[in-house]
Amino acid sequence: MKLRMAPAGAALLLGLGLFAFAGSQNASAATTYTAGHADIGVAYEEPGDLWLHYHFGSNAQPPSIASSEVEPAEIVTQVIDDPVPRPAGTQWNFLGTPAGEPLWYLPQGEDPAKPFLGLATEELESSDWVGSLQWILKSVVSSPADSNFSLWQTNFFGSPVVLWDTADGLGVDDQFSLPTGTHSHYNWGFTKQGVYKLEFEVRGTHVADGLQIATDVFTFNVVPEPGTWVMAAMALSGLACVTLRRRITRR
Repeated sequence: MKLRMAPAGAALLLGLGLFAFAGSQNASAATTYTAGHADIGVAYEEPGDLWLHYHFGSNAQPPSIASSEVEPAEIVTQVIDDPVPRPAGTQWNFLGTPAGEPLWYLPQGEDPAKPFLGLATEELESSDWVGSLQWILKSVVSSPADSNFSLWQTNFFGSPVVLWDTADGLGVDDQFSLPTGTHSHYNWGFTKQGVYKLEFEVRGTHVADGLQIATDVFTFNVVPEPGTWVMAAMALSGLACVTLRRRITRR
């Protein structure tokens, strides 16, 4: 059974500029991940329990989430309002916005002012799985009007290696393999300001239990650069009642 964030302190968290999500009966606050290392990880503990989650490093911000694993519904990943012009060249058309237009993104390389977000399979034992796991962009649950999302890596020559993109619709090309026991970092691109809810799926074949599938929704918010309210939220982040599945030590 996966633990959830407790609802206590929701009003205070809203006052600090964090986001609140309403449930059917109770409102629970989501913590805004603003900087530091994290991976979207996948774990497997028993048959039918392939689990997607945030796996935060020790330098993740705010401090309340550092060195922890947290349910996707409890986190909003922040993309600050610091756009770059979309590069010229047809190789960049996958971004879904014309050359020169603004593009908001989380970089493949570490920037201390932004989330450094990767994908990871390090919690899986390679001997338990047949080959690699497939990572799939299953759906865009919601996003700003006329927006596009993309995931890519930049190779040694500075050219994009596209893994996911929504500009041409979702299909068989919006999936890729990641071996067990590893993690990798990517560029996460967004063409409009606002909230993106993206549904990711991971599939793998367990040697004893067969095909295993995990699906969950991850939230990204392209917002103005944080001001003093974020610093106040970080200072008082201990007031947020976050229930964590495990405590770990990791970069």
